[in-house]
Amino acid sequence: MGRIYTTFQGKQIDMDRLLQQNETMPAVGNVRVNARGDELGPDGRIIRTRESVLSEYYDTSPNPIVDEEVLGKVKISSRRQLKEQEEVPTNVTKPKIKDSK
Repeated sequence: MGRIYTTFQGKQIDMDRLLQQNETMPAVGNVRVNARGDELGPDGRIIRTRESVLSEYYDTSPNPIVDEEVLGKVKISSRRQLKEQEEVPTNVTKPKIKDSK
């Protein structure tokens, strides 16, 4: 069905439809992209699509971390997420703190 929200005044807003209608509008900010992530030129026309930007990044990146392929798209993990998943060694003991009496 989608994400449909009801406002305080009783109006219903379909967020998925709203995103699709406005995906070619320039995003607010100092980065020249639209809501999809396509790079825009000075006149507002699309210079490079989101797919070409991502494929260039993965082609030039020395070690992209690929987790799995999901619905034909590659899901990427950050290094922080991978470090959180690493096991902590069990043979490490905590230092004892002396009482200061």
